[in-house]
Amino acid sequence: MISAARLAANRQNAIHSTGPRTREGRERAARNARRHGLAVPIETDPAFSARIQRYAEVIAAGSSIDAAWPLAQAYVELERIRITKSAILSETNAELCLSDAVGDLDPLLFRSMAFARALPRLKPLLRYERAAYRRLWLEQVAFEGAASAE
Repeated sequence: MISAARLAANRQNAIHSTGPRTREGRERAARNARRHGLAVPIETDPAFSARIQRYAEVIAAGSSIDAAWPLAQAYVELERIRITKSAILSETNAELCLSDAVGDLDPLLFRSMAFARALPRLKPLLRYERAAYRRLWLEQVAFEGAASAE
């Protein structure tokens, strides 16, 4: 049981933590997860559904494709995140190449500058990447368990 003072403080803080109140603010918050497209389930993206099918067929290799499907989805999800990260880095690299500031910079310094400029766009992807690695590991364990039970 929490104290009355703590309860009052929690309620006071909750008043300030209600999220956006204006229509524009709510619409902007709703778009946050759609900036890079990773919030959309991979099964709904037709560009990746054929790849999931191919991976599942290879992973199944004679066993049930239904058992391999979640593992294939996890592999493709991680691949999608890596593609997004690569695109961000390539775009940032291209921006720097077009910049007059490059001049005679050392290549290592140039790459460091590109990475530093990309960090604000890469940081939100970490959450998706960690979740994808975890899901991949869990699906691998589940698939191996199902395969050994057969």
